[in-house]
Amino acid sequence: MKLMLMSLLLLSLPLSAADDVQKQIQEVEVALSMLQQEQQNLFQQFQMLQELRRQELLQENSIIVQQNQPPVTGNATLNYDEVQKRERERLARIKDYTARLSEIHERYQEIDRERQVLIGELAALRQDKSPDREEMN
Repeated sequence: MKLMLMSLLLLSLPLSAADDVQKQIQEVEVALSMLQQEQQNLFQQFQMLQELRRQELLQENSIIVQQNQPPVTGNATLNYDEVQKRERERLARIKDYTARLSEIHERYQEIDRERQVLIGELAALRQDKSPDREEMN
């Protein structure tokens, strides 16, 4: 009777270990999926900010072209101080966009490193679960 219980216990161990490995694989796949989604969101933010920055830089080029003409909004000519204020604001936006682009890029790279670690873990878990490995147990 004891021998029978021991053999049943030993037979159930590999199944339990296989279930644990499968659960770990699923957890790593979920984490990997979440990181990929975050990376995709960051990429979209990056593209939008890059376009906003590009538009601000193009605005600078149009100001240079119009240098010989007085700045006008509607029917009123802007004074020098107002033009300088708008230019400072535009430069501040460009600087802000550049800083945010840099932060997003750094976070994207950080997530990519995390993804590589998870991909390695997933490969190791799948290798541990492979049929050749299970036959050894």
